[in-house]
Amino acid sequence: MSEPGSPQPNGATYFYSVIARMKPGVTADRAQADLALINQRLESAYPKKFGGSRAGAQLRVIGLHDRLVGNVRPALLVLSGAVGLVLLIVCLNISNLLLARAIARQKEIAVRIALGAGRSRVLRQLMTEGMLLAAAGGAAGLALAFGGVRLL
Repeated sequence: MSEPGSPQPNGATYFYSVIARMKPGVTADRAQADLALINQRLESAYPKKFGGSRAGAQLRVIGLHDRLVGNVRPALLVLSGAVGLVLLIVCLNISNLLLARAIARQKEIAVRIALGAGRSRVLRQLMTEGMLLAAAGGAAGLALAFGGVRLL
């Protein structure tokens, strides 16, 4: 519940903020109407405290998400899009590096097959190497993320 800060007879200005959780299914309009009714009852029950310059205090119901994020939502969406684009570029670069590595290892793989290793064995070896690289990269990324969050 918030009031616009109208000057009081003694020169003081009052601001009140209330944080409440609404029941499931209650709309913001319904909560606004309930707050207006409570305010009217308080004004009629305590005319000395709520009369004069405090009469007709303005009450607004604002969702917590809107209060925290406010009008920066478009900027956050643009930032999220930019991060997604950078992630896509990184993934493409890594796939190009893996392809270049596979082309460089063509002779090695041909020798292994010529010496009797089955295709499934070679495939298992390459998959194991790829998974180990992915796990190491993921662990390093998580460590950097946690460190960056703590630093910020």
